[in-house]
Amino acid sequence: MAEAPVILCPQCGYDLHGLLATRCPECGLDVVAVKAIGSLIPFTYRQGMGFWRAYWKTVRWVIFRRKQFAQSASRPVDDRDARLFQHVTLLLASIPAAIAAMALAATSGLGILPESMSSAPRPIESLDVMWYPVMALCVWVFFFVLTWMPRYGFLSRCRSPELRHRAISLSYFAAAPFAYTFIPVMLALLSILIQSAEWHDTGFGQTLFSLSIGLMGLTLFAQFVAWIIGVADLMEASTKLTRRARMCRVLIIEFTAPASAILVAFILIPMIYALIAILIDSLR
Repeated sequence: MAEAPVILCPQCGYDLHGLLATRCPECGLDVVAVKAIGSLIPFTYRQGMGFWRAYWKTVRWVIFRRKQFAQSASRPVDDRDARLFQHVTLLLASIPAAIAAMALAATSGLGILPESMSSAPRPIESLDVMWYPVMALCVWVFFFVLTWMPRYGFLSRCRSPELRHRAISLSYFAAAPFAYTFIPVMLALLSILIQSAEWHDTGFGQTLFSLSIGLMGLTLFAQFVAWIIGVADLMEASTKLTRRARMCRVLIIEFTAPASAILVAFILIPMIYALIAILIDSLR
């Protein structure tokens, strides 16, 4: 027989299993609704709703119903659902970003080795062509590290071990804003097309170019802010940290997560590939 799911008070983390009273004995919160409702995450019901409908409903739910998202830690959370949601989001974010990066590299003639470093005709087939899938890998690794790092903010000072496990799983759902990465990517491609057009030097072309660049920056900033706010709300609902301590931990995540993602994805991996490419080129 399956064990009954552990239901926790969203305010103090008290185990409500078997409680007959309508209020939490620890903090006095009315827990009738908490005990009656199942999982709040739409993605959990994807078999009945349909995969993509449940996915996009979850994306909107995480972004626009932040408090409800944070308080869902009081209900059971399936870690496999959380990881599946994260990986789907990573694909939706990395595929258009990788296509844009490869298109930019192809149009600008960017290769892995400069002409001056090649002692023979450039090994286009063996090195430069392989650089494009490596670029796609770099983009995917960037989003993976970025959305993986917040889990470390919940390893200590949680109200209970069960709540810590649920908060870590929910931190993967917090990646939902990155599902809309295709919007800034389309704006970036639009700016490239405008710049390559014959009329880009006209007043209209310059205005349209500036507008596309501005909107691209704004959407990227909105994605990042929505992601950070989701993690912060989740931390408030699951940890015993004071307001100042939460802010410090969120600021640490805000800087270390992008820095780590950039270091691994756009510095270490290209460096390793460049070293391999130089070694192969030196043997020719």
